[in-house]
Amino acid sequence: MELFKKAFDESGISEQISSLKENVDEIHKKLEKNDEATACVLRHQITSTYEQFRSKKKIPTHTKEDLCYLYDKYIELGGNSYVKQIYTDMMTWDVE
Repeated sequence: MELFKKAFDESGISEQISSLKENVDEIHKKLEKNDEATACVLRHQITSTYEQFRSKKKIPTHTKEDLCYLYDKYIELGGNSYVKQIYTDMMTWDVE
């Protein structure tokens, strides 16, 4: 076993594995930041849609379809703010 360990370390594989782990960790951090930014953009778009149609309480069909998709993706990313309430409210509006 010692011979294997020695050969393993001498070949530089251990350093390569360590370097790969650092790269994977860095990619993971960047993906988490990307998910946070995407959730912010989705929250903003859902809120903007709410503000745009709130006075009439009517929403175009295609906008409602888009809204459902945006909300689903927002929830998948862990979104959990006031958006649930305004989404639920918009789902009761008339479709035009």
